[in-house]
Amino acid sequence: MTQEMYGRLLKEIRLSRKMTLHTLSSDIISVSQLSKFENGITNLTIDRLLLLLDKLNVTYEEFFTEAKAYQRPEIERVSALISKKYIEQDVEALKTLYTEQNMTYEKTNIYFYKLNAILVASVLEDLTEEIFVTKEMRNELAEYLFGVERWRYYEVVLFGNSMRALTTDMLKIVTTELMKSPVLSVQIAKSKQMRIQILYNVALTMIEKKELDFAKLLIEETRSSLEKDETLILERIKLHYLNGYYMFKSGKTEAGKQLMKESINTFQLYNCIHLAQNFEAHYKASIQ
Repeated sequence: MTQEMYGRLLKEIRLSRKMTLHTLSSDIISVSQLSKFENGITNLTIDRLLLLLDKLNVTYEEFFTEAKAYQRPEIERVSALISKKYIEQDVEALKTLYTEQNMTYEKTNIYFYKLNAILVASVLEDLTEEIFVTKEMRNELAEYLFGVERWRYYEVVLFGNSMRALTTDMLKIVTTELMKSPVLSVQIAKSKQMRIQILYNVALTMIEKKELDFAKLLIEETRSSLEKDETLILERIKLHYLNGYYMFKSGKTEAGKQLMKESINTFQLYNCIHLAQNFEAHYKASIQ
């Protein structure tokens, strides 16, 4: 969010309150300063902004919540674009996005853009089976994720979309840290769902890599998270399937197959055609 956008929003609120520049700025800042802020020419200190908001009878939380609607966070834009282009298998568009993120990093020296580029590279590697993620890039991503003390929305999205770039050992270490730390985010519901999805994806990967003990740990952690929220129906059905897959790979063949088929039947019952097809394809490939 730029100062221009903050200023524009403040101006909209001021006009909606039918308040003049002079009335709002009185005893806080000069009319000229307020006008320049509203037009994106200068910035304001946080204490002055809070005084202006108080005079407009707008809370700090209201202002910054509304401000978020002005500009989608870069990681959300990148993540949404990656998902779209991955489904379309548009390799050239993803290469363009990779170049864009690298160039923005070189221009701004903001490290997040470099991490975003690594994220895109990992998706390209998965889509094309070519080498895009260098050892240096993999180590940089791992080093950043290892150092996360407080997981926020950015870290959850970054890890969730780039885990394919990490080695098995790296994946286990980062996932363990994620399990130990609550996700701190204003987008609590979305972050919680993403955290559960990450645990699911890592567990699936660990089962395929025959890391069954760690997979079991992740399944239990996912189950514990879902017990606190009965509204996450899709996640519960997927966990039911995952548990069946784990049992199947652990030697409890028939019991595992039964749970997997129950999940597929549930998707079919509720007319979730694509989910049913995807899980049935995985089931058939797994039991061969």
